[in-house]
Amino acid sequence: RPTIVGCSYKEPTEGWVDNVSAVGAVYFTSMLGLLRDLHADPNKIVDIVAADYCSNMVVVATAFQAKKNGIKCFHSGSSTRQPIAIGDTYKYLDSYMKIQPSKKRIARPNLKL
Repeated sequence: RPTIVGCSYKEPTEGWVDNVSAVGAVYFTSMLGLLRDLHADPNKIVDIVAADYCSNMVVVATAFQAKKNGIKCFHSGSSTRQPIAIGDTYKYLDSYMKIQPSKKRIARPNLKL
């Protein structure tokens, strides 16, 4: 099972996503200026896995499981190898929005954690 599934890293294309849910919804609404405050500890680690990494893991786990008896549980996460704090994700988002602001934004993005 994955942790939070985010947009794709490379496949089918960088940044691809087919819906707006979970952490993507938080990022999307803050980019549009709709979400202004989020009660969260900016130092807490958030565990997000790229969608293509998750789908690749499912394919590999299925092939692995086909050769074994019994049921195994597979987990995909990023926080032990590449931890990122929620506050850092918003720093990246903020710097991106200054370079590439949304044409559909309602207000200037200014998320406060």
